[in-house]
Parts: sequence; structure tokens; C-alpha cells
Amino acid sequence: MVIDDNQIILTYLTMLLDENLNILTASTAKEGLDIINTKHNISCVLLDLILPDLNGLEVLRILRSNAKISHIHVVMISGSSNNEWMLRSAKLNIQGYFMKPFDGAVLSKRIMDLCSAVKKPDLQFLKELWGDGFEQRMGSFDPIIKASIAFIDNNFHTRCRRDDIANHLNISSSHLSRQFKKEVGLGLNAYIIRYRLHLSCALLTSQPTEKVKNIAQFTGFSDVDYFCKLFKKQTGYTPKHYRLMSNHVD
Repeated sequence: MVIDDNQIILTYLTMLLDENLNILTASTAKEGLDIINTKHNISCVLLDLILPDLNGLEVLRILRSNAKISHIHVVMISGSSNNEWMLRSAKLNIQGYFMKPFDGAVLSKRIMDLCSAVKKPDLQFLKELWGDGFEQRMGSFDPIIKASIAFIDNNFHTRCRRDDIANHLNISSSHLSRQFKKEVGLGLNAYIIRYRLHLSCALLTSQPTEKVKNIAQFTGFSDVDYFCKLFKKQTGYTPKHYRLMSNHVD
């Protein structure tokens, strides 16, 4: 979605992105927020900093304070050279900040990368977790659970604990835990660990020369011994043995 009050820029951005994406547009913050709240498949918003009713930061705060839409990626475009705007935007978890005049090709690539990340979850992991009916099950989840899973997908390599997710969604940790366990069938912390271990399995296979320590750290485990212990408990093998088994050619 694109929110900008400049009709020329709005038209240009629509033409730039419309070939690969379904683009919705709005020229005011209110109009944009109304569309976001009624359309449930918006994955990314390209947002102008200066709008006639609310500024982009105010719109961003509204998005981040609503658990149902807080997971949406936001890229800000600005005609102001004031670094304070950029810093304040960064604190509200934006995925990009482009100054006008911007490079259309660079901006388009950033939007495409963000939308691809949202549209292509780790289907193999979900299938392992829930079986062949995983897509139908995922579709029935409460928006809070979908937002939680999206947050984990995007932040597995950094701080990604129950409290971090709850704070991001602006809900209580206890409520999030209960809701997640009820719908997913797995505790939130257990889900995060399973997801990280799943990714580490893929990396051990695809990156045969990478150190186990580096793979552990990339997937969010700061303690390699703890990682190895969890890995063996989950797979039955040490990371090194798993790698040898996976890359063995008869």
C-alpha cells in the first residue's frame, strides 16, 4: 500500500510497483488507516512522512499500537533532511527510510524483498509442525498469533523472547502465552526453539564449511553448548554428526 498526498508521486510509485504487486493507494492518513483496518492481507506500507491530516510518525505509532496490524512492514519516504525524523522512525521499527528524490529501482527492490518475506513463510517448517493441513490451520489463526509468528520469522536471530513479542504487540505476556498455546498447540518458547533448530538444520546442510558456533549464533543461540544440547535432543544427533549424515553421498 502507498500513502502519499502528492498525486504525481502516488502515480509514479503505483506504476513502479504495480507490475509485481497489488497496490492500494491513499492520499491521507485517515483514508490509509481505514483501508488497512478493513483489508487483512496488507503486508507492506510505503508511507510519506508529511501528510495533510497526520504525519507519518503518528500513522506509524497507530500501526504499532494495534496488535492486529502491528506486524505490517513500513517504509518511510521523506522530503526532510532532519535526522531527528529518521531516528524517531527507527525507534518505531520501520523497515526502510528513503529521502526524496529517491532511487526508484532501490526503493522497488526493498519493497519487493519485504513483500516476498511476508508472502513466503517457512512452509516446510509449518508442514513439519502441523502436517498437510498446515495452510488451512494457519489461515484460521487469530491475528495476534499470525503477528507473533511473523515477528519470530523476522527476529529469530536477535532478541526474540515472549516479553519482546508481547511488548511489540502491546499485549500481556501471559495472555499471549495462553492464546499461542491454545491455537498453535505448542508453547511460545518451545515454538521459537523448534523454529531456530529447524533453520540451523538447513544451514548445517547448505553451508558445510561454516562453523557450528556461527550457525548457532546466527539462529539466536548465544551459548553454543546449549545449542548443541538442544539440537541433539531434537534430532538425535550432534550438529557435526547431523551435517555428516545429511551431506553423505553413497
